[in-house]
Amino acid sequence: MDVQVTSGDSLCLMIQRDVMRGSLSHYHMSVLKSGLAGFLADYLKVLHDRLRDIDASDAPRLIDATTAVLRACLQTHPDAIAEARTELDELMIRRVKRYIDDNLFDPNLNVDRICKAVGIARSSLYQLFESAGGIARTVRHRRLRHAHDVLASTNASRVSIAQVAWRHGFEDAKHFSRCFKEQFGYTPSEAREARLYGNPRAVHDDAQPVHAAGRSNWMNAFVDHT
Repeated sequence: MDVQVTSGDSLCLMIQRDVMRGSLSHYHMSVLKSGLAGFLADYLKVLHDRLRDIDASDAPRLIDATTAVLRACLQTHPDAIAEARTELDELMIRRVKRYIDDNLFDPNLNVDRICKAVGIARSSLYQLFESAGGIARTVRHRRLRHAHDVLASTNASRVSIAQVAWRHGFEDAKHFSRCFKEQFGYTPSEAREARLYGNPRAVHDDAQPVHAAGRSNWMNAFVDHT
C-alpha cells in the first residue's frame, strides 16, 4: 500500500472484506458524509492513540468493537447502530469531554452550548453522564483537575487561590476550596505546598499503567480471532 500525503497526517485502517457483513463495493473511492462519519474518525483517532496501552489479549474485544463501529457508520441500519451502541456512546462521551476541555474557561459553558456543539439532545446528554453524577459534575470535575495542575505547578506561587478559583468558574473561593477538598482529599493550599516543599502526599496523578504490546503479538491475536 502506497499513500502520499502532502499536508497533514493520514490514518489508515485495513480490514478483511469477509469480516464485514454485506457489500461494501459502493463505498469504493468514496468520502463518507453521513452524520456518523465524524464518529468513525473519532474512533480511529482514539484507537490509534490508545493501541499501545492495550494488551494483545484484548484484541478479540477490540476487533469486535471496531467492526461494530464500522458497520454502524457504513451500514446505517438500526440493527447495526444498536450493535455498536456502547462504542458510539463512548465516542460521544469523549467528544463532549473534549469540547468541555476546549472551553474550560468559558463562563458561558452550559448544557445548551454543549448539545449544540456536539450535536446531541439534552435528554441523551443527561443519560450519557448519569453514571458520572451528571454533566454539571463532569464539568466541575474537569475544571478542578485543571485547577489542581495549576496549583501544583512550579509557578503556583505567582497566582492566588482566589484567582485560580475565579478562572475555573468558581466565584466563591471558599466554595472552590470545599469542592477541591471533596475531590482530592486535601485543600488547594496543601496542593500548592506539596509542589513547593516536595510533599508527595498531595501530588495528583491521573496516569494509568501502560501495557505495551508488540506488533507481532497484535497480528497473531488478529489472525487467531478472524
